[in-house]
Amino acid sequence: MSESQTELSIPELIESGGLHIFFQPIVSVRRKAVMGVEALMRGQHSQTGQLLTPKDLIQSALAQQVYPQLDRTTRNQALANFFQRGFHTQILLFLNLDLDLVCTDRQVQELIDRVRMMGIPPSSIVLEMVESQFDETERLKPCGQSVS
Repeated sequence: MSESQTELSIPELIESGGLHIFFQPIVSVRRKAVMGVEALMRGQHSQTGQLLTPKDLIQSALAQQVYPQLDRTTRNQALANFFQRGFHTQILLFLNLDLDLVCTDRQVQELIDRVRMMGIPPSSIVLEMVESQFDETERLKPCGQSVS
């Protein structure tokens, strides 16, 4: 991690509006049309102007023990942007979901509650499991299920 990343305060970045959501189109080859968008997180350091990758942001959030806050804020901002652009009536929103937070942070129920509160049809949301977390298939089992 670079020196400027260690000085990065994730709560300050969030508060200052330095966290940004971009939408990457997901295209159906069969339909020859955009069927959805994937929400992508990026950041910009308020003091240096340095662009921050998801890896930079996540590493800083983990080091500062504020990763759940970053994850929740990103997800809520993606939902808000998706709704404000009117996408919720036309296409799907693909959201990354961190497996480490699913069982410990009530993340799924919070997401469902937030989606309903915003008036977004739950059927418009597609959850993507963060691929870097699939180092073993045991992680794919539902929360609380015993391993055979």
